[in-house]
Amino acid sequence: MRTFPNTEFYLVNYFPGSSGTFLQSLLAILFYNKRFYSFSKNGNAVNSINHWFLNERFDIDGVDDQPIYKNVLNIIPNDSKRPVFSRSHQIPNIDILLYKYPKTKHIIITLDSIGKQIAALQDFNKNFKEMHRLGPFSNAALKWKDYSIKYFNSIEYPKNVTDDMLKKYCKNLELPPYDNLNIGYEHAFKIALTDIYFKIDYTLDLMSTIVNKPINDFAKDYYKKYIDKQYEKIAILELGNSYI
Repeated sequence: MRTFPNTEFYLVNYFPGSSGTFLQSLLAILFYNKRFYSFSKNGNAVNSINHWFLNERFDIDGVDDQPIYKNVLNIIPNDSKRPVFSRSHQIPNIDILLYKYPKTKHIIITLDSIGKQIAALQDFNKNFKEMHRLGPFSNAALKWKDYSIKYFNSIEYPKNVTDDMLKKYCKNLELPPYDNLNIGYEHAFKIALTDIYFKIDYTLDLMSTIVNKPINDFAKDYYKKYIDKQYEKIAILELGNSYI
C-alpha cells in the first residue's frame, strides 16, 4: 500500500442529511481562503463541491473523475503536497487510514435527539423533495415505493406528505448517533449537528483550529448563506426559541 506521510488528509464522517458536505467544503474554504462555492435552490452544499470540481480543479476528494462516495482508503492524491478533503458515510479502518495518511484529521458529526430530527428531514428533502421532476423510473421514485409503505402509509407521492406526518417521521426515525465510536486517537474530533446549526462561532473556531488557518471572510459568508437556507428548511420541525 502506498503511503503519503506528508499529505494532510481531512475526513468528515456523517449520517446523510447532517451537513457533512458543508463541513468538508468549509474546511477547504478556510484552508485556501478563496471563494469557490454556490448553492442549489434548496441550499444543498453538494453544489459547492460540484462547482469546485468543475471550475477550480482542486479535486476536493483528491481524485479526478471518480464518485465522491467511495472507500476513502482507496483515495490517491493527485498532488501529495496538497491536502485532501474527503467525506464519507462509512467509518474506515482507522489503523489503515493512519498508516496511509499519518496526517489525518478526522471529524465525526454526532446526532443528539434534535440533530436526528434535522438529519431525517434534510435527508428526506434531498432524496424526495424534487422527485416529481425526475420521472417515475428515477432512483428516488423507485426508493419511494418501499419508503412510502414503511413510513407514510403508502402515499403515492412525497409532495402529498403533510407537515404533521413529516414531523412525526423525523421524531420517530431511528438513526445512528455515531457517539459510540472509538475516536480517541490524536487529531480526531467530534461535533454535534446542533452545534453546526446553532453554535456558529464555536464551529468556525473549531474548523479553523483543525486546518490551522484563520477564519476568513469567505468562510463566514459561506456559512451565513448556508445556515440561513437551512433555517428555512427546518422551520417545519418547530424547534422553538431555544434553537432558532
